[in-house]
Amino acid sequence: MIIGILNSINTVEKTTQALVLSPTKEKADQISDLFKLFGMRINGLQIAVIKESESEQQQKEQVAHII
Repeated sequence: MIIGILNSINTVEKTTQALVLSPTKEKADQISDLFKLFGMRINGLQIAVIKESESEQQQKEQVAHII
């Protein structure tokens, strides 16, 4: 799943291109870490983790290719 998503990301476009849902905050952090590990050679790749505890304003400010 991760490699397929990373292959489809166009970093020139500054829009969200993938949404990954996770059942828990801990899993979300683990998935994010894997995206960062596998995508570390993709210049300009932006990854964000949005958690329930964050304010709506914080969530709106995050612009990322993968959320």
